[in-house]
Amino acid sequence: MNKPENITTEWIEKEYADLKLRFENCKTSNWSCNTFVLNPEMQNLQAEITQLRQLCPHKYENNECIYCHKKNIGGDNNE
Repeated sequence: MNKPENITTEWIEKEYADLKLRFENCKTSNWSCNTFVLNPEMQNLQAEITQLRQLCPHKYENNECIYCHKKNIGGDNNE
């Protein structure tokens, strides 16, 4: 993930969408219903999503951030 100098919520949304798409593509191309293999690419993508969520200013609606889709379990909508 190449962070810009000025991180914006638009960048976070776009970066999340890209990472999620790459994760889903990796998942569908490498998994079957009966097999679980720790895929390093999926592990790396999940780590990038976690890093992205740490940068996000979070704006919650229905207990999910509108930018990075982090769940706000048990919290208010203004974390």
